Amino acid sequence: MYARIPVVLAFLFLFILAGAMHSEAALSAADRVHEVTLAQGPSERAQSVSDAAPVLIAPAPMRLRQGATADQTLFASDDDGDPIWFSKTFGPAYMTVTTLNAGSGSATGNVHLAPALADQGTEIGGIKAS
Repeated sequence: MYARIPVVLAFLFLFILAGAMHSEAALSAADRVHEVTLAQGPSERAQSVSDAAPVLIAPAPMRLRQGATADQTLFASDDDGDPIWFSKTFGPAYMTVTTLNAGSGSATGNVHLAPALADQGTEIGGIKAS
């Protein structure tokens, strides 16, 4: 013979039992070792800080005659929204790099080439966005 428990009481009993098993009072010492408490006040909100380096869009190769000048616009972006500055890392003396707009997350710059009549051949230059 089986005891008949009303369905409502059976669910209530399971609910109370489940609550007791997951309450703080029911945590064992082993469980507390892995317990983490996170307190966050209104002025303590978490902020994402990645300090990701800016991404420079590779400039196209430039070709020009001796004694001529050429300019190319530079573009870079920064996921952190930081201002970006362009600089020359290496290259011929007749190559200059400037920042036109440091922006907030995206920037533009310029690379200027002005070889003299005596300058000839192929040169390589480097540009940095930081």
